[in-house]
Amino acid sequence: EPSAPTPVPTATPEPLPTATPTLTATLTPTPEPTPTPTPVPVFAFVSDAASNKLVSNDNAQNDTFGTAVAADGGSAVIGAPGDTDSGTDSGSAYVYIESGGTWTEQGKLLADDGSSGKKFGLAVAISADTAVIGAPNDSVNGTDSGSVYVFARSDGAWSQQAKLTPGDGSQNDQFGRSVAVSGETLVVGAPTDTPGG
Repeated sequence: EPSAPTPVPTATPEPLPTATPTLTATLTPTPEPTPTPTPVPVFAFVSDAASNKLVSNDNAQNDTFGTAVAADGGSAVIGAPGDTDSGTDSGSAYVYIESGGTWTEQGKLLADDGSSGKKFGLAVAISADTAVIGAPNDSVNGTDSGSVYVFARSDGAWSQQAKLTPGDGSQNDQFGRSVAVSGETLVVGAPTDTPGG
């Protein structure tokens, strides 16, 4: 008799390997820490005397004390346009007097109409008993049109005498960005004025 056919083995398919997902690491940069602002002093020097480090009696972070300085004889005026006595960046200025090689704070000057953003004290000047303080970001004639304040000293006390603005003042002039005074003559810079268009 013919022999029975040999059964053919059935192939069992092998499962395909499952792909392992690739993990991509996302690095988030860590921001550098912001340094805490430190009040900045001003150094005063007198011939044949030790130097003095001047710091306002109410010095605080971000006052930017020392941004502008001017001196005449035994008096110095120092601007702090970041002072916040009358609002953020309202500004102030300090007057110091020298005696025997030592400087002491005589007064703190503030605008009678101080308000946020003026930056009163960004420019300063002094001549004898007259101090002039620029507030170039005052918006009296439009945003950042600027103004200048005049102070007078009498018996050691300072008081505001006038607020000056130009007759043609307009937005962004920054009148008061620089100031100078000698006797009864005052000069004021307005660096972004556009008289020629």
